[in-house]
Parts: sequence; C-alpha cells; structure tokens
Amino acid sequence: MLSLSAIAIPVYLDTLGTPAQLYSSWARTYHYGHLGLPAMSITTCLLYGIVAQKHKSANRQWRRYVLAALVTVTMVPFTWVFMTSTNNTLFGLHAESEAVGGSFSDARELVHLSGNPLHSYFQHSSTEFLLSYDMATNGTNGAHSPHLPYRLDGKVALVTGSGRGIGAAMALQLATCGAKIIVNYAKSAASAAKVVQDIKNLGSDAVAIQADVSKVPEIVRLLDEAKSAFGRLDIVCSNAGVVSFGHLEDVDEAEFDRVFSTNTRGQFFVAREAYKHLGAGGRIILMSSNTADSFTVPKHSLYSASKAAINAFVRCLAKDCGAKRITINAVAPGGILTDMLFETAKDYIPNSQDLSEEQILKIVASVSPLNRCGLPVDIARVVCFLASDEAEWINGKVMGIDGGAA
Repeated sequence: MLSLSAIAIPVYLDTLGTPAQLYSSWARTYHYGHLGLPAMSITTCLLYGIVAQKHKSANRQWRRYVLAALVTVTMVPFTWVFMTSTNNTLFGLHAESEAVGGSFSDARELVHLSGNPLHSYFQHSSTEFLLSYDMATNGTNGAHSPHLPYRLDGKVALVTGSGRGIGAAMALQLATCGAKIIVNYAKSAASAAKVVQDIKNLGSDAVAIQADVSKVPEIVRLLDEAKSAFGRLDIVCSNAGVVSFGHLEDVDEAEFDRVFSTNTRGQFFVAREAYKHLGAGGRIILMSSNTADSFTVPKHSLYSASKAAINAFVRCLAKDCGAKRITINAVAPGGILTDMLFETAKDYIPNSQDLSEEQILKIVASVSPLNRCGLPVDIARVVCFLASDEAEWINGKVMGIDGGAA
C-alpha cells in the first residue's frame, strides 16, 4: 500500500498542475524500474521544493507543495524495500535480474554454445532468453513473472517426451503456472529426473514415468500411471516425436514405420487414452510442425506428412471430444533453438557442414522476419494458454508458432 501510495499521490497531484505530471510521465517511461522509482521520488522532491519557493511569495497555496514533497521523501525508503523484494508480485524486476545471473550457465549448456552469441539473434536479448527458458532452475515463482498470466493451480499435466528440449520447457512452464507434472521419457532417465527436480525446486510437484509412445500398450500404461500419480489428470500434452530426413529414393519401410509410429500413431493413441481419463474441461494438446502444410524443406517428406496427419486429427477429434467438453488443439513450431538444432542443421541448411554454430544461428534467425530464433519457451507459453481456462473456446485448431517464417 505504501508503494502504491507513492505512485498514486503524484497521479492525484496531476490535477493540481504540479511537477507530479513529470513524475508520472517518467514512471511510465521507465516502467517503475529497480532504481527508477526512488530516483524519481528524490527528483520530484527537489522540483516540489523549487515550485514551493516560487509560489510562497505569489499566493498562499505553497503549503501543498511542501506537504507533497515531504510525503514523497517519506515514501523513498518504503519504495526501496518494496522494489528490491524478490516477492514483488506487481513488478518482479528484482527476481528477473536474479534469474538472469543464476541461469546463464544452464541455458548455455542447453544450446551447447561455448560462448554467448545469442545477443545478435534474439530481439528480446539474452536476458529474455535466459529468464524465459531457465526460470524454474532458479526457483523463481512464476506467479510473479510478467510472462505467465495463466494459472493452472490444482491441475495435473502429462507431457510426453519431456526430458529435454521443447517438452522440458513445456513441463517447466506448466509447473510455473501451478500445475503438477508427469514427466514422460523413453530413454533419458537422468534428464527426466533433472526436470522433475527443477519442478520441485519451483515449488510444484512432479514424477517421471518411462514409456515409449511408439508402442500402444505402453501408452495405455502411461496414462493409467499418470492419473494414479496425483489422483487426477487435467492436461495431456503429446510432445514426443522423432525427426527424419531422406530423399524419396532412399526411404525404406523401416524408416517410414519409425517416423509414423511415434509422430502419428503414437499421438493418436495418446489422444485416445487421454480422452478416457480426462474429465469435463480437460485439455489435449498435440504436436504438429510448420512443415506440415506451409513450410517446405527438401528431403523432409516423411516428417512433414507425419505432422500433417496431426492437423487432421485435431480438426476431427474436436467433434469426438465435445461431449465431454474436452478441447483438443495442436501447436506447430518452426525454427526452434534446442540442443538438436545443430545436429539437424546439416539437413535443413544446404552445405552447412563447415558452418560455425554462430553462422547457423544467423541463418536460422534470418528465416523469420523477426530475425531471431524461436525458443522452447515460445512454444511452452502457447501450450500454457491452451491448457488454461482462458482458452476454453479454442478447439480443433493448429497454432503456428514460427515467428512468421511460414
């Protein structure tokens, strides 16, 4: 209340035609920054003093300026304490600076970069990148982040393939919004365990369940165990998938089956089992790609087709799920910076064998008119929205998330 008073008093004094107008304008300009508000309070005090001296000889209204100056000065120490608190629910600025300082090494490890060339490729700067992806590992409360308006308190979410990359970002972001998480993995037990621990450090809860979603019996077991873990299931995110490149004349039956068994059949049966376990208001979110219908990549036919089927699934399955008031949608990412980016760059970018990681990042960023790479958290934020109550009227849709590349 004291800090709000420090902001409200100058706004009220705007009607008096005092220097508070400057105060309010500066506050909006600097978004009530970490040091900005105390500094503006002191500056305003000096301005009030000057105006008071001027008005003292002209009329009897000078007392209000002196009173306003004293109130402003009184607010400075309280404002300072408020603004430097890591529990600041209105601004969250100090928490942001702490997260940046604490998460750089983890985020750098994520993308396997020896330095930090990200400044040139992310319009929102490396600060935004570090805060948004690795927030959970610093224990930053998501309720205080300006990027997390959706609350999922009391809900339980399953994310398949969430031991790394986009799936891990989904799990962390859903947990940051208040959900308990079932982290699914096929082989990467250690990575899944780290995601679980990160979620617990965040203040939520999570368990890891192994299952290969290319096998229907394991999908059935996974959904059964997922619901048993916390006694309910509200959100199912089908993220697990495999990538594939191959010219038409080189693709064999085994590769065809490998891609479609996970990317297509696996997602269909995850949706089927999710429908059985979800109640009214449940959410199913599948994983498509911008290559499914609007972005063409050479030698990428199997992968693209396996994802195109997902677009048809969500459109048709929305009709089937309507009776239980369950929504089903898909996200279609493109150009996302994960630990797999440099592994697949040789297929996405012609003659890329001799390119440095920095050069690869430049090329990937240039595909979007925003001139930056996508981040796992860019996908995770949309997933959190689709999982929230605010998205209850979005159903049977595919959300393209590629920065305008397609």
